[in-house]
Amino acid sequence: MSYRINAIKGVQAGLPYYTCMISNWQLMALLDVMNAKLPPDQRAQRQLNKARIPDMKKYILDNPDSYVFSAVTLCADGELSFVDFDSSSSPKCGVLSIPEDSKVTIIDGQHRIAAMKSALDENKTLRYEHLPVVLFHDHGLERSQQMFSDLNRHVVRPTKSLNVMYDKRDPLSNVVSRLIRENPAFRKTVEMERASVPKNSSALFTLSAIYNATAEMLRGTPFVSVDPTYHIASAFWTKLYDTIPHWGCAQNGSEDPATVRSQTICTQAVTLIALGRAGCFCYLKRHDFEDLSALTNVDWMRDNSQWRGMLVNDGKVSGTRASTQALTNYLIALMNR
Repeated sequence: MSYRINAIKGVQAGLPYYTCMISNWQLMALLDVMNAKLPPDQRAQRQLNKARIPDMKKYILDNPDSYVFSAVTLCADGELSFVDFDSSSSPKCGVLSIPEDSKVTIIDGQHRIAAMKSALDENKTLRYEHLPVVLFHDHGLERSQQMFSDLNRHVVRPTKSLNVMYDKRDPLSNVVSRLIRENPAFRKTVEMERASVPKNSSALFTLSAIYNATAEMLRGTPFVSVDPTYHIASAFWTKLYDTIPHWGCAQNGSEDPATVRSQTICTQAVTLIALGRAGCFCYLKRHDFEDLSALTNVDWMRDNSQWRGMLVNDGKVSGTRASTQALTNYLIALMNR
């Protein structure tokens, strides 16, 4: 008895491998023999982080018409056999047979598989959809462990800024992306992709910092739809732009953006979060941001003694929770005078 799967046979590093479309129910049956409780030196995978599964499962169930999972990588031992449809073609298309008693090991994709298995319990139609699989013949534990190391050696997660820009499902991402496009305060001042602003850039902020600060400002405000939320957020950032002179000066060229970033605290992510919390305080109190005008005369220079110990230590800005909250409290106190 064996599992028969349509596959494309290729060669990599001189060894055959197979690209397959395997239905979810068949994939789960293949993997039933796996033992996830093996110690690290006896498996070719990291330990499954069960805390990740509920969010991934929810993603599948919430987006049944648009979820996307990339290929998983498996190894199968035993006597694999492949019968091609046309021996003259390359790569070869045919049927791969995997013995029922083969041990199938996940090299990459265990969280995707676990999430799909969990989602199948609630949406039975997913049984007949497919996960793309790249399958190698198992040449022993040492080789499988090396494959896991190689596959993960150069993996780089996308920055949060890039995720914000590309994520069309997140309503707040849509609000922030629109802010960057339409609000004059952000003209040429936002680094859209990197995790930090490059040294010689004309930008003042990262997109992720704007996102996080906007999220703080909107805490407690019901999200009805993108349009009204955008107008609230736009009013907040416009008021800040009018209140913090360094931003406008850097934008119009009267101050060097790199100097503003290095010698003030007003572009730092921790400061933006504190400003977001101050904006939230304003909006929940009176549904406008007029109280932010009290910050007009704040000295935002990094060497201001006011910041020493609160936010700046040995000339470096601290991003700890305590520092963020201390700055928030200071800004709110100024608005309450």
